[in-house]
Amino acid sequence: MGQTVPVPIPNDVFLSHSGTEKREVVSHIEQRLAEKHNIKVFADYKSLQLGDHSPTVIEDAARTAKVGLFVLSKDFLQRKWPEKELRIFLDRSQRGKNLGVKIVPFFYKVKAWDDDPSLTDEQRELLDQVSEFTGLEKTVADFDAELVDKLAAGLAKLVGDIKALDPPSA
Repeated sequence: MGQTVPVPIPNDVFLSHSGTEKREVVSHIEQRLAEKHNIKVFADYKSLQLGDHSPTVIEDAARTAKVGLFVLSKDFLQRKWPEKELRIFLDRSQRGKNLGVKIVPFFYKVKAWDDDPSLTDEQRELLDQVSEFTGLEKTVADFDAELVDKLAAGLAKLVGDIKALDPPSA
């Protein structure tokens, strides 16, 4: 007899970051969403299990989450995976295949990407695309619990609105 493989439940929010912001802000957002709002969050540093094929798990989570929160920093586009995750969400959004998908940019410690000479034209184009979505901006490095609470509450409401539109499962 074959073994039943459990189908993973899609995450509500996919947290994308370069890694350098994990301790400063990402872990606080993830904690508020999970503990205060009971939101299922995919954060690579917490969601990956021993033995997981990381690329497959990350791509699957990015393809199924309802909301993508992208912590955009100077390091974000210098890393392979955050850029790939953002492209997955932009593709889902543009194809209209997943009408419930939402992209929330969080510009962290940056104002204008255009001033950064290290960015390629392709990276500038990607940032132009993501900046068309409503998000938040935090240009200074100090921890801001009020902003984290505001962001978590906004994401929780967005997830709730999307879930309300989902057809009931049989």
